[in-house]
Amino acid sequence: VRHHGELATVELAPDELDHWIDARQAARVRHAVLSAGFRRVALDLCGFRSGSLNVLGLTRRESRGAAGGA
Repeated sequence: VRHHGELATVELAPDELDHWIDARQAARVRHAVLSAGFRRVALDLCGFRSGSLNVLGLTRRESRGAAGGA
């Protein structure tokens, strides 16, 4: 789970996504995350990727640079 203020992004192993996307299982995840104090829950459909925040940060910097150079 990644903490983004009131939002929790749940990242699962790619081979577990099908199981947890099921409505009944997704409700269990939602309940657990909301019970932990978050107001919103998101399931990352790409699954867990080590270093994914590094990639996102790089993408944001690159997009700012491209916009500034145009």
